[in-house]
Amino acid sequence: MIDALADATQKLAHMGITTRHDVVGKMFQSLIVDRKFLATFYTRPTSAALISELAIGRLRHNWKDLDSYDQLRIADLSCGTGTLLSAAYRSSLMRFRRAGGDDSTIHARMIERAIIAADIMPAAAHLCASQLSSFHPTVAFGNTQVFTMPYGRIREEDGSERYAIGSLDLTDANHLSTLFTTGADQIKGVNNTAESSIRLPEHSLDLVIMNPPFTRPTNHALSEVPVPSFAGFDTSSQEQVAMSSRLKLLRRRLSSPMGDGNAGLATYFMDLAHAKVKEGGLIAFVIPKTLVSGASWAGVRRVLRQHYTNIVIVSIASANAKNLSFSADTNLAEVLLVAEQDDSCPQLCGGCAVLEPA
Repeated sequence: MIDALADATQKLAHMGITTRHDVVGKMFQSLIVDRKFLATFYTRPTSAALISELAIGRLRHNWKDLDSYDQLRIADLSCGTGTLLSAAYRSSLMRFRRAGGDDSTIHARMIERAIIAADIMPAAAHLCASQLSSFHPTVAFGNTQVFTMPYGRIREEDGSERYAIGSLDLTDANHLSTLFTTGADQIKGVNNTAESSIRLPEHSLDLVIMNPPFTRPTNHALSEVPVPSFAGFDTSSQEQVAMSSRLKLLRRRLSSPMGDGNAGLATYFMDLAHAKVKEGGLIAFVIPKTLVSGASWAGVRRVLRQHYTNIVIVSIASANAKNLSFSADTNLAEVLLVAEQDDSCPQLCGGCAVLEPA
């Protein structure tokens, strides 16, 4: 049996399957035990290619300046296996080639500095790093900017405890410790060293691209679980309640929060993106279609009207509700959202009218 599997694997490798993140993502997604709680759904490659081109193509960047690519800051703070980030990276490298460069010469610097990823699942983060490195597998690099984030009850060195909620802890922090006894870590390169924290200053990112989890804190179908949105990794009832309290505290600290428990965790990830993207930068989300008119998404639409311009929303036209998703296996209507952060734009410009409440 092992010989047969090895032979099949070798044939697939010769076909180039190891560089296709769609296969890796599909396999990983189907193996996630806590999928119903983590709501981690794989972004289809075609969806990733579309949204990355919509976003990368609008970045305020001089693509002809071949020395400036590693100064970009492109992040997915709910990266999964890296489908979206890989697509965005591919779009960037394509522009480097069009400008006359050899993208293998900037691969190491881009991985070390420009491409930032975070997830609460160590295996997913490692797969993300593998997918990014596979663009030029023979090029060695130092440490990546791919992190696994602390989640659940964390015991500090002094014996005290705190509760972590993954990347969402970065909403009001410029850096966050990521090295814990749980195995959470920064993915290492050839120098085999790692920093102990992810550093992500406010308004420092050119592009935040995400397909965030959309679980809601309450779910009648899972009534025996206190807070389904934080029930992954076998967290206890106490941990779930404490993590939910932590999220509410972060929301109260924001001057104009978008997060709404009735809408789900996706709105809180939009708060995170809004805090980290720079003026003139872009946010790009695969997001539930309820963004457009749902009552619980009113806060998101308000912030988009006030702080963003050149808003593009892409949906799928189909009579079958199951065909309205940009992600795999969600059975949920979704849209692609790309918007440019610009606090100087008029709040009631015609281009944002689609986001006015019904």
